[in-house]
Amino acid sequence: VAQYPKVKFSSTSISAGGADGASHTVTGNLEMHGVTKTITFPANLRLTPSGAEGDASFGINRKDWNIVYP
Repeated sequence: VAQYPKVKFSSTSISAGGADGASHTVTGNLEMHGVTKTITFPANLRLTPSGAEGDASFGINRKDWNIVYP
């Protein structure tokens, strides 16, 4: 954690429709532990009077970002 204290996600595209009834499919770059990978996941996104809100749940393999421990 001391060497890589932050995780960064930058979306590259958001399209209508998604798996399992999600309203959208989000694609972007996830940066963790000094490694950046492109990921895609379903999300429920909605506009509100004050901006936008979203919910998403997805899994990743930590080893893809060189996070390895016993």
